[in-house]
Amino acid sequence: MMKKKELLKFFKEIDKAVNKTLDANKAPLLIAGVSRWHSLYEEVNTYSKLYKEPLVGDPEFKNKGQLHKESWKLIRPYFEETLRNKIAGFKDQEHLEITSHQISDILPATENGRVDTLFIKKGADLFGTYGPKKCLILDSEKTTKNKSLLNKAALDTFQKGGHVYVLEQEDMPFPRRAVNALFRY
Repeated sequence: MMKKKELLKFFKEIDKAVNKTLDANKAPLLIAGVSRWHSLYEEVNTYSKLYKEPLVGDPEFKNKGQLHKESWKLIRPYFEETLRNKIAGFKDQEHLEITSHQISDILPATENGRVDTLFIKKGADLFGTYGPKKCLILDSEKTTKNKSLLNKAALDTFQKGGHVYVLEQEDMPFPRRAVNALFRY
């Protein structure tokens, strides 16, 4: 069995790797492990989004499906609250110019990293072409010459540190549109 000093050194290395991997996305970190090691990891943790409640138990004796199910049960409230706050933020700001439901406004903003949160209606899609000169052409259906503009918007938003949610129509901040965006500025 490892001594406390060795465990702390080991956990410091884990902490370094976690910060290098996750910090840019500000994703919550849920730790899984035997309960006696949680407080030791917390001693050395410098990651700002360590989730308050750990998954207790030896993960080596659980399959990936079990780990996912138990982890999701613990962390789901965090994501639900975050989503509620993002929707409320959109609704609070929708009279200002930092929200949009127009793909012609949203695509350039996603490329420039201006989109904080993108809401996409489940099952919806917009097809077209969007070129380097910011020229947007919408098509009524998918062809071999166009692509999903909602997928492009989602990828750009996520890659630039934004949040992307796929929601049922009734849960969308502006339900009559396929896409809603809350801009950073």
